[in-house]
Amino acid sequence: MKNPKQTWIIGLSGSEWDDVVTYRVTGTKAQVKRHLAGIVKQDKKESSTFDYGDDTVKKVREMADGRLYAGTTYNHCHADYTATPEMEPVAL
Repeated sequence: MKNPKQTWIIGLSGSEWDDVVTYRVTGTKAQVKRHLAGIVKQDKKESSTFDYGDDTVKKVREMADGRLYAGTTYNHCHADYTATPEMEPVAL
């Protein structure tokens, strides 16, 4: 299968946030890119201080380690949206 569905860990954080939000999604890389761009588009709609961001699939970046990244910049802060392919659990 060329672009199989897999489980991804989504992480949302920002310079003005007190915590990191994480959740799981299952989908292809293309679906997850659309999801990240959609989050940015929604934040853009909801903010009057939005400057710029990765609000299209084309702008969502693929990192060398397989993660997907989108970001936004506001006039007073920034936010980061990351999707990481889920790996096998590590025994501690």
